[in-house]
Parts: sequence; C-alpha cells; structure tokens
Amino acid sequence: MAQGLRPVILTLDDCGKWDIDAPIYHISRIKTNRIFRKISILKNFLENKYYEKVLIKIREIIEKHKINIVFSFANPMESNYLGAMIKEKMGVKYISHFSDPYYGSFYRKTSIKQKKEAFHYEKYILDNSDRAIFVSQKLKEFVLSKYSNNINQKGAVIPHCFDKNLYPNHIKRKKDEFKFAYIGAFYLKRNPGPLFKALELVLKRNKHLEKKIKLELIGGVNPYAAYKSKYLDRMIMKYNLSRITNVYPEVDYKSSLHSMMEADCLIVIDANVANSPFLPSKLVDYMGAGKPILGITPDNSTTSDILKEMGFPAFNYNEITEIANFIEDLSTGEFSYKINDQFVNRFEVPATTKKLIYQFSNVLAGTTST
Repeated sequence: MAQGLRPVILTLDDCGKWDIDAPIYHISRIKTNRIFRKISILKNFLENKYYEKVLIKIREIIEKHKINIVFSFANPMESNYLGAMIKEKMGVKYISHFSDPYYGSFYRKTSIKQKKEAFHYEKYILDNSDRAIFVSQKLKEFVLSKYSNNINQKGAVIPHCFDKNLYPNHIKRKKDEFKFAYIGAFYLKRNPGPLFKALELVLKRNKHLEKKIKLELIGGVNPYAAYKSKYLDRMIMKYNLSRITNVYPEVDYKSSLHSMMEADCLIVIDANVANSPFLPSKLVDYMGAGKPILGITPDNSTTSDILKEMGFPAFNYNEITEIANFIEDLSTGEFSYKINDQFVNRFEVPATTKKLIYQFSNVLAGTTST
C-alpha cells in the first residue's frame, strides 16, 4: 500500500484478524467429515460444491473492485488452488506463491494416492499461474525440475521477509545467563536431537555452564506438525537438560519477535535431507533480530547458504562436537561475529515488496521475464 497498490484481501475466517486499512473479505474453510474424505467421489463432490459457492462470492468481489491481478499466498496451499481456479474460470491474471512444495514434501508421510493427488493439484496450480513465486532458488529448482520448459519459465524467487519496525527495543536481559531460543514447530524429521546431544556434551565438559546456559523452546509442540509433548519430554530427560530447558506453547507473531530479542542466540534446525530446498520463515525473522544464529542443517542447504552469507557457521547433524564448541564459545564470549548487513537487507520488506511489484508489472504487461 505504501508503494501505491490498492489491495483487496480475501482470507479464511480462522486465520486471524487483519489490522489494515483495506477491504477485507472472509470465507470459511472447507469442512468435511473424516469418513467422507476417505470416499473419493464424495470428497470431490463436496469440494466442488464448496469452491463453486466461494467462486460466486469472489466474482462479485472482482467486479466490485475491478481486480486486475490475483496473488495467492501459501500456506495454506488451498489459497493457491483457489487462485488457479479464479484464473481458469474468470481469466484474471494470477501469481501463485510456494513456501513449500505441494508435491514431494519431506516432512509428512504420504500414501501413493495422496502423492498422486498432490501432484495433480501442484500441476494444476502451475498450469494456471502466470508467475510462480518461490522463497529460494533451490525450492524453485526442486519443484519445477519435473515440469516442462513452459512452466519453468514462470518461476521467480522472492524470499521470506521481515519488517524491522515490528521488533521491540530496549529488552532487558539477565547479565549472568546466556539464553538460547528455538522458536517454531518441531517435526519427527526436524527435531532437537543434535542440539540436545551437543548441549549434553557442553555440560559434561563445563559443569559451571549449567548455571549460565538457558534453553527456551517456544511452539515446538504443535498439532499441525504432529509433534507431541511426550517426544520432547523424553528427549529432555534422556540428555539431562531439564535444569536448563523451558518449554512454552505457541505464541503469536509479535510475541515471537519479543522472544527473539530477549535471547542471546537463536536456533534454526532443518530436516536432515540432502540439499534441503526449504527456507524456514523463522530464519528470516531471526535475521531481523540481529542476533547470532546457531544453524543445524544439511550441507549445501538453503539455510546453510544463508547463514554463511550472514557470517555464521552452519553445522550438519553429525557435527555434534563442533556444535558444542560453538555453544561454548558463544556463551563464554569467545566467538566474535559481524553480520553482513548488506546481505540481510535483501530480506527486508521494502526490498522484497519491490521485487513482488516488479513481477506484478511484468505479468500485467504480458512479459515472460522473471
């Protein structure tokens, strides 16, 4: 809006409130009985009825506000599917957004049937996109590698962003402690095992650090990610970390930024997947906090690339001793760092918004340049 756009927002009614001076419309999320979802014919019938009803409302919104381009922001991926339907049914220019792959995600077990369905949806979205935005180059390559050159030409990269104005100032921290914080969900394939092993090693080698080091895990137990509290409790007990660890439930976005500013070091953990294409949105939020970041991530991952560009090391799952050494050096003040601000600035809201508006302009002009 600051750059002259006049957005109209369509959102699911369970995705929170918008505090913004723009027209906002709400739709309900599709709800089907668990038994019905297992019957393909019935599931498809109910979904079609749902989208038919939603599209009637959307057509009215588009005509009322003279909408000339639709941008769907995923997650949830249903927004991309709806955007593709708008393009197919109404012919409005359309840009999709992928923060994760729809087909081929490493985080969830899926059946052959579910994989086929995911591929169908992903291809449908890309076929109807005038442009497809990905949050990293590796993610773009991962998703588009299985498609035609025509679809590949639609891809563009714009990373997650942070807004420096949202971070609180003047946070008081205890001088006699060094606080590590992990903020976000754990998955079975993205869990704190390597971190806990390293912390156990640190405390065995330096018992006095037990009084200084604190670990906060915020939002790690998450129904969406199917990661249960018992998994975390068992690991904390197994590695003898109960005296230094505090576990907290999920918090809202602004509260998460406050927690980042309270910490002395922020922790990001990727799934142990070779050449991981994922760019965790929390990593970009961490960048805005200006704190040192401990990254546990596969070699050559997007996270690893970003941390090294920032000026921090990245550790793979097998480098437990190296992670322990880094934790010790940080907590005792022996690790010095200088963040590459020029690189970090590329992830600020004005920079990413400029890239997005460039894509809007190109799509409206009918150019294929990304």
